[in-house]
Amino acid sequence: MEQQQVAAKPQPVQPGMRFSALEALLQRAWKQSQAVTIQPDVLAYGQYVAEIQGVHGGL
Repeated sequence: MEQQQVAAKPQPVQPGMRFSALEALLQRAWKQSQAVTIQPDVLAYGQYVAEIQGVHGGL
């Protein structure tokens, strides 16, 4: 099942971000209740896993 999920949506490689840029982006998205999309640096079956999308709802 995992293999089908990965194969169904191959992801192009996005350039990496510095930690400070990522932190600023997440902080702004949290304060403004905006959605973010993150591409994990994880390979499964020779392809990057699907992106993670969501909104941080706070504590």
